[in-house]
Amino acid sequence: MFAWPGILVLTDNEASVRFPPVHAIEIECATHAYEGRFSTETNALPVFSTRFQGTTFSKKELAEAQKVFDPSLGIITQEDWSDAQVRKNQWYIKFWVPIPVSLFRKKETRMFRLNASVSAVDDRMWKKVTVFSGTVVADISHLRKRKDMDGAAVRA
Repeated sequence: MFAWPGILVLTDNEASVRFPPVHAIEIECATHAYEGRFSTETNALPVFSTRFQGTTFSKKELAEAQKVFDPSLGIITQEDWSDAQVRKNQWYIKFWVPIPVSLFRKKETRMFRLNASVSAVDDRMWKKVTVFSGTVVADISHLRKRKDMDGAAVRA
């Protein structure tokens, strides 16, 4: 098992709040099949999928352990939103997706599909608003064992 890191960014172009009034976060990750005529997998029934189930770690807990994440916890997030300091009213939260190494036993590359949404209260209208991300498709390639990487470093 290893953890695949990501960042969820939230921007509010009109708000004057210091931090976002976030009520719910949804993050889902699943394998994404190469959709060709020779594909043995389908996107309708992914080989692997996981979601955010509410588990958060403080920055201190993440720094202390760099733990082996328990896959039963699903996707984990950093406990607090941080100010992006790039634009006014823009915040981010880090997350990690537990990816089983067994997915790479017979494949050198795997594609993954990631979707996220954030629900917050719009303080101008006092309504709950849900913002959806677009679907992000990314791959992880050339996963190697530590001994292979150590050997590559020596040869370089």
